Parts: sequence; structure tokens; C-alpha cells
Amino acid sequence: MKVVIQPDIGLNTTYATTIYTENMEIIDLTNLVENQTTLLGQLTLKAPSTTGATITITWNQTTHPYTTTLQPGQTQTLYASPGNYTITYTLPKPQNYIGNPAALQATLQTTIEQLQNKTIQIPDYNTLLGQLILEATNVYVAFSLSWDSGQYTVVVDNSSIDVWAAPGSYVADAIPVSLPGTVVVDVVGYYRDHPVSQEVSLSAGQSSFVSVGLSDFLSRLGVLVVNSPVNGSLVVEWPGGSKNFNITEGDSITIYGVPGEYILRVYGPDNILVNTTVVTLQQGSPVILSMPMPSMTTSPMYPSPTTTTQETGTSTLGEQSTSTTLLGENTGYTSNISSVLMVVALASVAGVGIVLVARRLRPPSSAPPQVAVDKSDGGSQPVLLPPTLDVNIGAGVAGWAYKEKITGLREGYGCRGKEFYRVRGEVLFAPETGYARTWKCCLLGCGGWGCAYKCSNGNGENVVFKVPSNLRAVIEGGDDVPTVPSKLLEEIISRAKDLQRLNHPGIVRLLAYSTKIPLLVYEYANQGTLAWQLWHGWEPSPRDVVLVGLQIGEALRYIHSRGIVHGDVKPNNVFLSDNTAKLGDFSGIVHLLSTHNPLSRLGYTVGFRAPEQVYKELRERAKQHGVENRIDVYLLGNLLLYLLTGSTIDGENAGDPVAREGLSKVEDADLRGLLESMLREDPLERPGIEIVLDRLAKIYSRLTGSL
Repeated sequence: MKVVIQPDIGLNTTYATTIYTENMEIIDLTNLVENQTTLLGQLTLKAPSTTGATITITWNQTTHPYTTTLQPGQTQTLYASPGNYTITYTLPKPQNYIGNPAALQATLQTTIEQLQNKTIQIPDYNTLLGQLILEATNVYVAFSLSWDSGQYTVVVDNSSIDVWAAPGSYVADAIPVSLPGTVVVDVVGYYRDHPVSQEVSLSAGQSSFVSVGLSDFLSRLGVLVVNSPVNGSLVVEWPGGSKNFNITEGDSITIYGVPGEYILRVYGPDNILVNTTVVTLQQGSPVILSMPMPSMTTSPMYPSPTTTTQETGTSTLGEQSTSTTLLGENTGYTSNISSVLMVVALASVAGVGIVLVARRLRPPSSAPPQVAVDKSDGGSQPVLLPPTLDVNIGAGVAGWAYKEKITGLREGYGCRGKEFYRVRGEVLFAPETGYARTWKCCLLGCGGWGCAYKCSNGNGENVVFKVPSNLRAVIEGGDDVPTVPSKLLEEIISRAKDLQRLNHPGIVRLLAYSTKIPLLVYEYANQGTLAWQLWHGWEPSPRDVVLVGLQIGEALRYIHSRGIVHGDVKPNNVFLSDNTAKLGDFSGIVHLLSTHNPLSRLGYTVGFRAPEQVYKELRERAKQHGVENRIDVYLLGNLLLYLLTGSTIDGENAGDPVAREGLSKVEDADLRGLLESMLREDPLERPGIEIVLDRLAKIYSRLTGSL
């Protein structure tokens, strides 16, 4: 007969007992005389000093095992009859644990003899698990650890963190949340596709380091050092974004960027353009670029539109004469322009010289746009090429479209429910923004990355506050402002400053931003989105669909002229205000805001996405030929097709004849032909946005007879 006596209860000469069918007796004894314990043994259980444990003791044929939970360092003594026992212990899941939970459990066998006092020390984590030490040096990193049955992400900011792991194999991907210094592009998005990876095989009791530093990421980027010719600013543009830098004459600025082509624009005092150059960065290849002031005879800042410098050769070190091309006209200015001087540094690692090709672009012009032919459409249609910078909206290809109004829109857009929240703007905004006041806010809705609130200040001003969905408590839960990584917030603010520069009637204006948390303030679109209108029964006429295309297309032309690609044109991102369509929620800042949660991985919208957003070879082909912005042409085509027929052609199936059958539902032959060309799989076969606008204008004129 086996006996287990519960702990902390003494022995007594009298006791009550219960007999079970397996011939085992559990005895709860009180004040049993000492000599009656001579038939038993003692079992002492000790929990690790660093963690507790749940312990289960079983013996032969038992159906009533003994279970106890010990706190860290706790000891418990049991009396037991002589025999064999199985002790199963489970450690609680530690913080920052990855791998199979079964690794936290182990079993041992022990034998208890009469009068024996046996002590069982429960092992700690060091016995059962391994340890990964994740270290980030001079960089803010999200480590993504994956194994055969799961994934775990943790953020490390210029420090290290210990992660307990079950024995096994792991892949550690390091993705920078932000990089210090003047890094140009959205490095988070780039390194999601190009992480710094390391494979780790871990055994119990073993520690392994996964260490990354700033150099591990910067070595994959191109490096450009620009010697400043003036006091002013430098604007660096690339497909999908741009960044501004303050510059001082005679100083140099170091820029890191994803390999690829960039447009550099230097502005002098009073924001006057000095120089524009296109450069190509290569991985791990530092380059020094000197951008001299042009010598002027009439205007101190603008180069002559008629002067070009022919390419005369290259050298690996020293001066380089390069071809300089001026696009467009700038009547009234003459100058003598020396060739762009580019001093090319030897690559610090590879030890070879890098040749960088540059071409000069035209400055802003008040002259009429140049008429040219877009070869992508067989050269059959004249296109108005808009000025590169500071576009006069009224002189745009379709600037007149904003005087026209979309008809039949539904009313009733506004707050969901009757719950309002009081928001203290002085906690969130700097005083000079004009938003450091009390706001009354209500929820408009939540989307894939965040939530939007209509907010009023009591003076009749209505705006929209947008925050990531995991920060809803900032609006709804009181005045507490959560901690946000400073480097991530700096990147969001930098991107917000860029978007604030966009001033166009077809774009939802970014009015302000918080310097405390990722919160953006937009103008209020009082008629909701296209998605909201369609959901509430709006049935657009062909005339309204074409007008939406003209207004959104003109907004796309405007951002394309600044090197920006929207990347997510869809009904949810087209807003309506005073019967006019406006483009909002630029994918660049949306992806950046989503990184407030390191696990967030926003993708492109299935159904509306372009083929280049699905297939890498098409993306590279578009990049090679400089037509990355035709992603937006495809997206606009899908938007218009959806408004006309309720169907789209997802980029994954753009070449499938069955998927393209929806085009046959478009009744207007001219519009059907235009959409067919906009929705071609090969970006080089699609028309540019200027041709799209020209054709939409002709269709609109025919439909309305008003132009």
C-alpha cells in the first residue's frame, strides 16, 4: 500500500482514511505520534530560485496523482510510502520565449525508501532551454525569429535582449525600424524584402549571439556625399517618396539610399532652384558629388534651356564630363553652364572607382507646358508635359476638372454612433501648430492600419485625426500619451513634413501632425469615401466615373511630377468633399505608421493591385525604363472599371483573358479602349498619366457637350 501525506500537516495518533480500488490509501493525519512515521520516507521538493514550477507526482496504477505549485525558491516536504514515483514538472513560460511549449516540461523517476529523506531540486530554465542573445549596436532593429511552427518579433534599440528558446533551429531576420543619419528611403520596407538573416541551431543549456550593427545595414545601401554650393535645402526624390535636407554652403551632407535612381534638387535662398541632377546609387559604393552654382548673365539662379554639355568620356578618379540634358523650356534666361563636376571617391571596401552618370533637369517654368509625344502609345497622341516643380494647378492637363461636380452623392456621412471624446490638443500638439486646444471627437471608422475621428474645436472647424489602431486610447481613453520609439516618430514626422508640401485640390491636405505620437490631422472630407458612397447606394453615371478619373488622374500627375507614387489607389482611399474627388492615404506614410507595431506587415490591396506589385520581374522592368509611376495608371484603371462594372482585374491575373472579360461590360467604346490600355500587364505598354488625362477629357467633352 502506497501512502502520500499532504505537506504542512503533522501526524496524529488518530486519522480518517479513504481506500481506492487500486489499493492505495491517501491519509490526512493530524498530530500523529512521531514513531508512527517510521514506516514512511520523506520527499522534499525545491523550486528554482528564479522561477516557480507546477509538479505532478504519480505512482503505479494511480488515478489520483498529487499536484502542487511552488513559488520561486519555495520548498515543500511530503511523506510517502516506500516505492517508485514519477515526478513531472512544468516551468512557467518565461518572458521573451520562443519555440515549442513542450520544452518547458520534463519528467524524472525517483525511488523512496523507508526513513529516507530525499530532496528533488527542480531544474531551472538553463537546464531545459537555450538562450538567444539579440544585440543591436547603434541601430534600432526589429528581430523576426522563425521556426518550423511559429514566428516571434521583438524590437531592440541599440541594446541587447535575452530570448529563451526551445532547443532547435531558428532563422533570425533583422529589419531596421530606423537608421541614424541621413538615410533617404523607406528602409523598413526595403529590408523587409532584404533582411539581414542568420541561421541558429540551439541546444539546451547553450547561449548563442545574434548581433547586428549599423554597418550591416548601411553596407547594403548606396552612399552619396553632396558638397553644397549654397545655403538652402536639398530635396532628394525617388519613386514613392522624397526627403528634404538643410544645407550650408561649403559643407557636405552624407546620404544613404537603396540602390537605384534619385533626383537631387538644390534650392538656394528664397527657395529658388539652383541645380537638378539625376544620380544612380550602387550598393556599398560611396560617391562624392559636387554641384556647382551655374554662372549667370541674366538670372542668378536659372540655367539656360538651350545649353547642353556633350559627354566626353569618364575617369575612375577626378573630373568627369557627363551629358547634360535640359527638359522643357524656360524663356528669358541665358547662361553659360559648365559641365557637372563630379568627384568620385574610391569605394572604401572594394577599392575601385565608381562612375556616376548625371543629367540636368529643367527648373520650374511659368511658360506653357511643352507639347511632346508619349511613345508608349505608339506616338499617336500629343501629351502636355507638366512642369517638374511648383506646378500651376490651373494650367494643368485637367485642372479645369475641379470646377465640375460629381452628382448623385448620398448624404449622411459622419460619426458612427453618438459617443464623443474630449481630446486635449495641448498634450499632443506644439502650440505653434494651432491645434493645441480642446477638441470634441467622434469615430468615423477604422481601416487596415488605423482609425479616423472627426474632431471639432467649437469654432466651426472640422478636421480628421488619424492614429494607428493600437493607439485608439489616445482619443478614446483619456489624456495619457503612450511611449513611442523616438526614431520611428522622427521618420513619421519627416514624411509628414513632405506630405504637407503637397497642395492640390485633388489631394486630401495634411494639416498638422503630433510631435508626441503618430497622429496626423487631415482636412475633413464631408462626403466620405467612394467606398462609403457605393455602400450607401450611390450609382455613378458614366459622366461621374470619367470626372472621378479626371480629378484623381490630375492629382496623380501632380505627385508623379514630384517623384511620388501613390501605390494604393482604391475606393477606400478616394475621398469626396463638396462633390469633388480627392486622393488620400498615401501608401508610404501608411506603411511607416503601421511599423508602430513591428508585427504589422501591410500589403497591396488584392483586386486593385498592379502586376508590378505582384511580380518582381515586371517591377524591375518598370524601374529599368523609368516608368514606376505607371503602377498608379493601372490602379486608376481598376478604380474606374470597378465604378462602371463592379469588377476589377487583379495584377496577378492581368494577362488572363478570362480575368479581363469584365472590360466587355463597359458600354462606351472609347472608355473601354482606354481602360484596356491602362490595365495592360506590361507597364511599358500602358499610356502615361498625361495621355490618360487627355483621353478622359475628350470622353468627358463628348459625354457632356460642355467643353
